[in-house]
Amino acid sequence: MKNTKDNWILVALVTGLSLSRAGVTFAQDSESRDDAIFGESEPADLAKDRIPRGESDVSLSLFDKLDKSSQFTAGGEVQFNLGVSSQEGQDDLKNVGRSPVNSSPKAQIYFDGRPNDQVRSYLSLRLQENKVMDQSQQVVPSQSKEDSKSNALLRIDLEEAWIKWDSGRTIFFTAGRQKLKWGSARFWNPTDFLAREQKDPFATRDVRLGQDLFKVHVPFENSGTNLYAILDVTDVTRVDDAKLGLRAELPVGGSGELALTSVFKPASPRKWGLDFSTALGPVDLRFENALWEGAKVERVSGALDLQKGEFPKAQLASQRVYTQHALNIEKTLKYSDTDNATFGLEYFRNGLGYDNRVKQMVALVTGNRPFFGAGRDYLGAYLVLVQPGEWNNSTVTLNALRNMNDQTMSARAVYGHKILKDVTLEAGLGRCFGEAGELCFSVPRQIIDGYAALSQLKKGQKNVQSQGGIDGLPEIDVTKLPQKPQRWSATLALRLGF
Repeated sequence: MKNTKDNWILVALVTGLSLSRAGVTFAQDSESRDDAIFGESEPADLAKDRIPRGESDVSLSLFDKLDKSSQFTAGGEVQFNLGVSSQEGQDDLKNVGRSPVNSSPKAQIYFDGRPNDQVRSYLSLRLQENKVMDQSQQVVPSQSKEDSKSNALLRIDLEEAWIKWDSGRTIFFTAGRQKLKWGSARFWNPTDFLAREQKDPFATRDVRLGQDLFKVHVPFENSGTNLYAILDVTDVTRVDDAKLGLRAELPVGGSGELALTSVFKPASPRKWGLDFSTALGPVDLRFENALWEGAKVERVSGALDLQKGEFPKAQLASQRVYTQHALNIEKTLKYSDTDNATFGLEYFRNGLGYDNRVKQMVALVTGNRPFFGAGRDYLGAYLVLVQPGEWNNSTVTLNALRNMNDQTMSARAVYGHKILKDVTLEAGLGRCFGEAGELCFSVPRQIIDGYAALSQLKKGQKNVQSQGGIDGLPEIDVTKLPQKPQRWSATLALRLGF
């Protein structure tokens, strides 16, 4: 299937990018520009507009790291991703030839302009195939909610589009779609109140789209204090749907930072956050605490008794205050004259989660809680080796997460290697452990069959009075639930920055 309109859009974007590169002198070489755009961490220019520790390096570094003399820059990245996962219940590599494969070419294009030294604009577009696989493994146009208005095979997402300016070099304004991340912990960020979705803790980069924000930043250079006021109008259809976020970042001692955050929305719970990070002797300590006050939260309650027709369901809880905590301890160890290893532990206490395996399962399949947020207690560990030994163009990352309530665990190893100056290869291997839990997800057959029987009973309205648990039975498409976990997965990504 072809879509002429989208093809012309793609041709116009590529042509415009080519002309811009031909007609503009770039202030940076491609390697440093790629580092600024695609996640390499460098110290930012803090003289005029300091980048706070808790915010996204990807979004803010573009404004501060690019050469101030450059009036216009353009570039992007092309990547090819290949993923393989085991069949349900497959514990070893037997019959690996039957494992499902997913390939996804993607591209990103950005345009960055500065008409003068007080104004900057940035536009980033993400392009990818818009396809899904039907049961016969034939490519069909996506019919997801986001793509319901188009059957095009080309999907274009507006990742970022913002304008930034200042008033007298004292107050800085940013308006438009921009990336924002609050929180200093590695895997879980309970104080990231404005995030629309939870980040993937195993991802090597944050691929979430930007949010529609109006941000005011007041830095105090002498004291190192930063004040923020942010109006979030993402997906807003009414005035009272908008959110207001306030944040203050304060230096503590010589190496610490304290961030105080609050978010307000009419007729919604008030959210208060504390984020503290510091060096404590030989280790780095990070702590986040989130408080939800006046929260009207639906909580999964009830027992699972299929014989009595009882099934857990979500209903409004009487509890109005919930807390979440994340504690991270990190240590960098020098194991040779030129090599360091960074390892860390992180504990997450989730007051919005459940310590019961069945309730976690119901919360996940009904959308009551997201993955990596359905349990009550989590433990994470990681190890990062940058340019280990003679592998000067390589990085090795090991991550492992454990749900302490259902005893499931997921681990992933990623090896990244810079093949050429602008070409990077990234290979990952993941494995899950445990049964019928969040991090090695599967639903026992008896629960699926029992729910299907209860659902049919509810539709027939038989014995509703005697079957008290049937009334309010959650809507679940049991045909899509895995009965056995997918134990392992492998990914391969090739990226070219230009």
